Amino acid sequence: ALNTTYGTKMQVHVYDELPLWRILVFGGTMHVSYFTGGKQGIETPVLELKKSHDKDKSTIYQAFESHIRELWNTRSKNAI
Repeated sequence: ALNTTYGTKMQVHVYDELPLWRILVFGGTMHVSYFTGGKQGIETPVLELKKSHDKDKSTIYQAFESHIRELWNTRSKNAI
């Protein structure tokens, strides 16, 4: 397991509403891709977003971070 071997905590959450996003967060970097009706997730572009340490700056990273928190707290199921 990642947490015993590397000291890393991993969480997987799923939800079943549109839009369908694949969001992976590693430290201060977020990778965001989406699913469409005609393409597999691996065929869509991936955005790499860096977390800003400037508390007064609004970024797309912060927008997705807020979106993730909202999904996890209200509509997701913890998959593992």
